[in-house]
Amino acid sequence: MLLGRLADWLDRLRTGFLASNQGLLTEAQAAKLRSFQASDLVQMVQSRWQDIARLLWGGVLGIGRGVSLAFTVVGFAVVTPVVAFHLLNTWERITAWIEGLIPPARRDEVLEFAHAYDAQLGRYVRGQLTEATLVGVLTGGGLALLGFPAPLVVGIGAGLGNLVPYLGLPLSLLPGLALALTAGSIGGALLQLLGVFAVVTFLDQVVTGPRIVGGAVGLNPVWVMIALTLFGLLLGFVGLLVATPLAVLVKLVATRGLARYRASTYYRGTGAATP
Repeated sequence: MLLGRLADWLDRLRTGFLASNQGLLTEAQAAKLRSFQASDLVQMVQSRWQDIARLLWGGVLGIGRGVSLAFTVVGFAVVTPVVAFHLLNTWERITAWIEGLIPPARRDEVLEFAHAYDAQLGRYVRGQLTEATLVGVLTGGGLALLGFPAPLVVGIGAGLGNLVPYLGLPLSLLPGLALALTAGSIGGALLQLLGVFAVVTFLDQVVTGPRIVGGAVGLNPVWVMIALTLFGLLLGFVGLLVATPLAVLVKLVATRGLARYRASTYYRGTGAATP
């Protein structure tokens, strides 16, 4: 048995060490070493083998998750640029192939809808970037006026965090909190930081954000907030990221559906539909 062999080896090691001890150990230490029995250690290991195995297995799983995460990060860092370059290089061929799959009778209508949606998404992205820039400028400018340390760093963090719904706010607060804790007056710096963030967040969520982003995509600010709430409940964090693009899609589909309905014979009450 492996544990029995280990006990024998420990006994031989102890005996050899005691025989060659040249003043390395005191008498008390040598006496404790002579009284030590390797079989006691083996019995303890056997009695707690399940706990030890569980700890070892947890360590192995932790190392495995760490290695897997490292490979994932490296994979994304390597694969993402390659895939992006390939898509940009072959984008025209991909779009031409997709267009070829659309029935010719419906091609113009589908392509016109796709171009309209693409234009709406472009305006949405520009609106998001504009709003993020505005948040960064207001945050950094407000902190600079109050004498907060390194307001540019906090402003840049707030602008980048604005691109991530809900989670972006606490994440963008972290650099400011770290700087506030190193300031001369910690309490005053924290009040400055939280006050500026509270004002800018209110303006972003109630005034500027819905108007800039919603105006860019032609959506009422109320519908933007409803879309964020609804898709956030349905899809979680992913829903928050895709809420406005999906709301734009719903708007385009609804608009064209209403146009078809108003042009139908049922709505007009005539014998032929008006194109």
